[in-house]
Amino acid sequence: MSVQQLQGYKRFGVEPEGGIHLVDGTPFLALEGFWAAYFLSQGTEDEDLVFAVFEGEEDSAVQVHQEMRAEGAWPTFRIPAFGGRSVVVVFRNYPEDDGTDYVVDPGQGKDCIRIAAVEGHFMGPGISWDELEALANAGAGPLERARRMLLLAPMYADGRHTDRAAEQFAGALREVGATGDPEDLARLLAEGGTMWGEPEWFTGSDGAWTCEGELSFRNPGGHSGLDLASRLEVDRALRG
Repeated sequence: MSVQQLQGYKRFGVEPEGGIHLVDGTPFLALEGFWAAYFLSQGTEDEDLVFAVFEGEEDSAVQVHQEMRAEGAWPTFRIPAFGGRSVVVVFRNYPEDDGTDYVVDPGQGKDCIRIAAVEGHFMGPGISWDELEALANAGAGPLERARRMLLLAPMYADGRHTDRAAEQFAGALREVGATGDPEDLARLLAEGGTMWGEPEWFTGSDGAWTCEGELSFRNPGGHSGLDLASRLEVDRALRG
């Protein structure tokens, strides 16, 4: 796997060092057990729910999870966004501070911007439905579209589009190889998983796209709201 670069990731106090590398996680996508491991590692604690979708993948999911959470190499999954920017999913594998960060990489030498964190002290959601759907639909073909949608799903929540999101998540799960009924897992993802609930999104008085969720980086009045310049940069990445 090739080594990846993320300018400014050190801003979050988790700069890879001491032999740690950010690596391209794309090869994991083709492994049996990947999607089960992906969701179980990010807040979907109900194993029965996940393995009802990915039947018979229990052992392979455990193996993939162990490989993805190895301390020396942090898998990253890069989803192209608008204007040459990207959203990057980073499996942060510090022994005492593991979690998954979702960051916008603006490119052009600018520091990346964290928009969600799935961990013990989770922060988010980071993306609304229209943004997620637009990034997914830019994928080349049904499989790429489904992969993008599901990679972004753990940081998604949006109370405006629950039914549409559930339908689309179910279709994406089937596309990546679900052998069982995906409806319950898709509904859970559409309802903000176990962390976010179903917050509203709106254009704030400062002109930035805003999430009402108290723990969202995209809420300027929230617990850890980003500054306006960062929120507008995120808007350009996710909304064009």
